[in-house]
Amino acid sequence: MAPSYEIGTKFKNAIGTFATPTVISLGEKGSDSLCIAVENGDSATEYIDILLKQCAVDLVLVAPACKDHAPTQLPSPWDNAHNNTEIDLSDVVIISKPVTSLQALMNSWVMKTDWNFSST
Repeated sequence: MAPSYEIGTKFKNAIGTFATPTVISLGEKGSDSLCIAVENGDSATEYIDILLKQCAVDLVLVAPACKDHAPTQLPSPWDNAHNNTEIDLSDVVIISKPVTSLQALMNSWVMKTDWNFSST
């Protein structure tokens, strides 16, 4: 979640090919098909909740400027998700600047699984 499309693009560029981010920007939509613009922070929180309920995302990176709109709890599908690995809200919703987002991804619970990751 980013305060603007421009900041969301910085997240995408910092992460590179290690993940496929969907940018949720507050108020403005860029030209990218993976950018969802929402009217306000409450709409962003609701959209993220839907993505989490559908297990459509493994991590949510939130720009510090949007931290007041970050989810405050994980939805029920995450209770026993991912092979009963204990996952807390802080493991899934990470407050990060674009410059530290790749490091946040590399230190996340996703990278500690036995899944196979490679850069393409």
